[in-house]
Amino acid sequence: MLGTEIALLLGQVLIATIDGARWTVWPNEHPVIRIGHTDLDVTEISDTYLYRHGEAPTTIVNQYRFTDGK
Repeated sequence: MLGTEIALLLGQVLIATIDGARWTVWPNEHPVIRIGHTDLDVTEISDTYLYRHGEAPTTIVNQYRFTDGK
């Protein structure tokens, strides 16, 4: 499950590089990263990248790192 591994890595990188980023769990027990008032579904991000040629995970990290999650 490459997508799951990418999602976990992306989540950990976001937590390590962005103040206040943290793992949280939605009511349906789906894990996401919360940055400020925004929830990032890192599983969906990684699946979109792998299977539908979406944005690279590094693009997501840079987007939030340089805006402080706002």
